[in-house]
Amino acid sequence: MELRPGLWGVVRSLRTLGRVLVVASNGNYSGYGPALPPARELSFQQCRHDSADLRNVTAYALHAPPATCMQVGLSGAFSKHPIDFGVSGINDALNLGQDIARVRCGATSSAGF
Repeated sequence: MELRPGLWGVVRSLRTLGRVLVVASNGNYSGYGPALPPARELSFQQCRHDSADLRNVTAYALHAPPATCMQVGLSGAFSKHPIDFGVSGINDALNLGQDIARVRCGATSSAGF
């Protein structure tokens, strides 16, 4: 599973602050908001990057919407180290209105709060 190049760019910026754990959606979940994932069990795949400066970054692609990824990441399921903060990415699709933008961004933000 390959994560988007833009996400790796963010990771490069954040790695100077400490350990970076990436838990990202494995696909487009546009419009899901805080909804639960479409399955009872969460599946995931560990992701690696060939770039030398990112080899020590732990990254997972989770079959779940961004808000669930944030919750799982902050839960400690993938890391024995405390999590200091969470960062969320953007959708592949356009945000077509303020109400949609608030639902998407707010769901992930409130999951990380």
